[in-house]
Amino acid sequence: MNNRKIHYAKILTVISIFSFLLLGCVKESADPVSEQMKADLKLLPDQGNGLVYINLKQIINSPFSEYAITRAKEEIKKNKEYKDFSEKTGFNLFTDINRAYIILQTVSDNEKHHVLGMAKGTFTPDKIVKYTETKDDENKISKVIYNGKTIYLVDEKYGFTFPDNSTIYFGIKSNIEKAIDVYDNPNNSNLNWINSIKNVKYKSGFFVTARIEKMLKDMAEKYTDKGFKGG
Repeated sequence: MNNRKIHYAKILTVISIFSFLLLGCVKESADPVSEQMKADLKLLPDQGNGLVYINLKQIINSPFSEYAITRAKEEIKKNKEYKDFSEKTGFNLFTDINRAYIILQTVSDNEKHHVLGMAKGTFTPDKIVKYTETKDDENKISKVIYNGKTIYLVDEKYGFTFPDNSTIYFGIKSNIEKAIDVYDNPNNSNLNWINSIKNVKYKSGFFVTARIEKMLKDMAEKYTDKGFKGG
């Protein structure tokens, strides 16, 4: 068996185990998808086959994480760069980010190129952008206007944009552009992500889910394109 077949077999094994664990987390009385989460998911493009959700506000305010958060606050106070950033932008990591979603493309030659993130919270885009530009000593940051929104890019590949004061998209340029298209037309958004998480047991604090069917389809297309043949 050649290396490609071994690699393919390993991936299938991991997916099988993950599918088993995922099904084990499903129950008939799974938490419903909140209206807030539905509205958020409608702002994400239908791409990728994995989704990570983190409700930072809930986790930070949970009594179970009180000790860890207290320690984290103590440590971050020692970080001069964060202190400078916070003072000049008014941004507070522990109060200004409410929740975040990260779309993953797990079947890819370069997974990093397929990541798209969206965070919801309270932001001051003008101050954050100004601060970022003042720290750009090597002129690595460039601007691209897409559908009237400014995308700030680092090394012309990865970047971020603020479509409004409560939303930030981050990832590679092409994915941010897809996100902007969805943001501009939320009523035309697909419901695939909403349907994909309906069976997730607990949805309030943190979860990771995968669209197994799409993952297998993407994998089949990838190895077909590369000329993989079983047997």
